[in-house]
Amino acid sequence: TVVDNIRYGPQLKGKKLTDDEAYKLLSLADLDSSFYKKIIVALARTLANEPEVLLLDEPTSALDSLSTQNIEDVLLKLKKQQRLPVIMVSQSVKQTQRIADV
Repeated sequence: TVVDNIRYGPQLKGKKLTDDEAYKLLSLADLDSSFYKKIIVALARTLANEPEVLLLDEPTSALDSLSTQNIEDVLLKLKKQQRLPVIMVSQSVKQTQRIADV
């Protein structure tokens, strides 16, 4: 299941993630398209491991404009709420300017 997928990384570190913790990570965004869902699940799985920095390689390159905006909103929310530094590779200068601290 999606929740099992999110729990996988923390389990490798000996940490047990509750259902509430997993669903909280999933609630970062509404899940609408299948590729978008995969990105959100991967992001939630990464966040479950409590990273010090979030490294992203063109996370929106295969998404439509609405899904791209939703991912950007999630990244901005993470930066603000969790004070999580985001290092992101993107071919879009405008996207980089929206996400980056410049």
